Amino acid sequence: GAGIVQTMPLLMPAMMRDHANGLYSITSWYLSKVLADTPFEIIFPSIFMTGVFWLVGFGNFVSGASEAVEMWLLVVVFAVL
Repeated sequence: GAGIVQTMPLLMPAMMRDHANGLYSITSWYLSKVLADTPFEIIFPSIFMTGVFWLVGFGNFVSGASEAVEMWLLVVVFAVL
């Protein structure tokens, strides 16, 4: 995600050193970094959008709990993308 673009310059020297020492390939480092960051890129926006969903009044447009869950999921999907 976008987090890798921000942290890559900071992690590059250590990653290149470890790669030169034969500890792991660049591909395996990148995939493990993306897999480790993915839960946080989903959980934190979901928590944030839960509050925003109700604060901006999206909950007022639904008539039942299932509609509220559907609308919340739609908002979360757009926030994560």
